[in-house]
This record gives sequence, C-alpha cells and structure tokens, in this order.
Amino acid sequence: MSPSFRHLFLDFVAVRRQIFAACKDWSGFSSAFPHAQKTSSQGLETGLSKDLLQALNRLLQWPGASADKVTLTQALLDPYFPAEMIRGTIFSHVTGMRFYIDKNRPEIQPVLLRDLTQFAEAFLEIRKDLTRLPSFASRLISPDDQMHPVPSGQWCRMCGTCCEIGGVPAVPPPGVTYPSHWRALLEGTRLDNQQLCPFLFQSPGTKHHFCSIHPVKPVPCQGFDAEDCRARCRNGFLH
Repeated sequence: MSPSFRHLFLDFVAVRRQIFAACKDWSGFSSAFPHAQKTSSQGLETGLSKDLLQALNRLLQWPGASADKVTLTQALLDPYFPAEMIRGTIFSHVTGMRFYIDKNRPEIQPVLLRDLTQFAEAFLEIRKDLTRLPSFASRLISPDDQMHPVPSGQWCRMCGTCCEIGGVPAVPPPGVTYPSHWRALLEGTRLDNQQLCPFLFQSPGTKHHFCSIHPVKPVPCQGFDAEDCRARCRNGFLH
C-alpha cells in the first residue's frame, strides 16, 4: 500500500528537522534552504541535501500534489515556514472527550493536501508583503542573512500555542493600515480549514515560533498576556 500524504509530509518534516539541527548559522540555512522568492521547481539539487530532496520529491509525487509543486516547494523549503506547527495541528489526529479522527484515513488525504497548499500560498504571500513592508516585520526575520538570537528572559516561551486559532478581529494598532487582503487571513475567512494563524513563522533551527508581524500585530493579540498564556496551556486542545 502506498504511503498516505500525511505520512509523506511527516517524513519530510523529520528530514527538514535534521537539516535544521545540522546548520549552525545562517550560511548553513542558506545552502540547505534556498529563499522562497528564489526557489523554482527546477534545479533543486543545488545546496540541498540528498535526503531532503528525496523526501520532498516523494511528497510531491503523491497524486494531485504535482499541480501545486512550485507553491509547495517554495514554502516547504523556506526556513521560516512553520512546518512543525502544521504537523501538530492540521496533520495531527483529533482526539476529544467523545470522538477521534484518524488523519491517516484515505478520504482525508486530499483534504490535507488542500489545507497544506492553501497555507503555503498564504505564507508566501505574507513573505512577499513583508519585503515591501519591512517596518511591519518581526526583527526575527533576517533581512541581512544573519541569524538573529531568539529573545530570552521573557514570559513568552514562543511555543506558538496562542496562535492555534481560527482567526482574530483584524484591528490594527493606531496609525497602522493593513493591506486589504490581510483581513481575510487574520479573521480566518480565506483558508478552508484554518487551525493556525498564517502569520505565525518558525524561528530557523529552533522549536520556537513567532508572530511575523509582531510590531503591528492586531490589537486583540497585543492584549494576550502571561495569564492568558497560562490559561490557554491549562485548558488543552483537541490535538
């Protein structure tokens, strides 16, 4: 039996994680992960480990995935793409008090492909927007090919749990105007199955995640504090 799309994605994320662990600085990431805006569906061998390339190709060979090859390639090879959080949300089995959803079920695989592709499209769109709006971007997004240290000594553990949401009101801070298409992304009306905020990025080489628009994040997000974080973590989730 052929592996499910879920298994292929989990395999790819595991290999990607190994590459992260092997890279000690930004130059290592640059060689392993061509920038999303520079990657095409051609010539992927350059700078990529053989294992990573093979894992990506296996994923893209799943029926239907080749139609979105360029989008998936650009997103999955971007060091800021939150693959680990997607693994733990969209691709995670759903467990609850009275029900269980096995994400390996055959009829769910095309839905997982759809959800991953939609998230990848949104991620790449946001990446492009932030190159035009550098003042909106988190300082953890490197504009100069240098690794920026993850903040320490703060209550936020950068686990990303607070961003496992279907959407928030797209209310910008005073004096800030969001691009018009951000409203649907923030409020969760664009993606068919938004379990994770598309503005959440992964810090390269770590298990940390951060808001890519932290300087201008929505007002409801700015009000999320340490007590809210503790309550959110206590309550648990379906995954």
